[in-house]
Amino acid sequence: LMQVATLAASTWRLERDPFGKLVLSQPDGAVHEGVVPVRAFPVQSPQDGIALVSTDGKEVAFLEERTALKVLNLASGKVRTLLPEGKNYSYADGDQDFTWSPDSKWLLLAFDPPGLGGIREVGLIDAEGTGKLINLTRSGFDDGHPRFSADGSTIFWATDREGTRNLNQDSATV
Repeated sequence: LMQVATLAASTWRLERDPFGKLVLSQPDGAVHEGVVPVRAFPVQSPQDGIALVSTDGKEVAFLEERTALKVLNLASGKVRTLLPEGKNYSYADGDQDFTWSPDSKWLLLAFDPPGLGGIREVGLIDAEGTGKLINLTRSGFDDGHPRFSADGSTIFWATDREGTRNLNQDSATV
């Protein structure tokens, strides 16, 4: 993997244009605008879950053992843990959702906070692995599928608003 990644990184460039779209430049001068990042199963261990290349093409975020969110730096080959096992668990392929910020400095993800019985929240964590997970929703509702806007200034997600929190503390019991 390292030789392929190093070779690939030295022969092509992946950048964002002023509108936030990915542009792939190949060694022969061919330019492809509007490239879409692909979620893929790691070649070495497809049973472990999905992997996603960073928007700058320098790193790969992946789930190890279907639980821990980790990042592989393609140039150095070093792996760092962003979210240790116990915060998430993938029961089926595609049930974990994470995405890179346009500047490749953050990962946005849906995660399982303790005590909510499988209800997911949306979190943000720095890609260096030096910060704590920031719970953005703190709602008690089932939130997921988080995404960044193309310029990275806005975060949005889906919610079902059928959570465990009582919105009206003064409501009468019927």
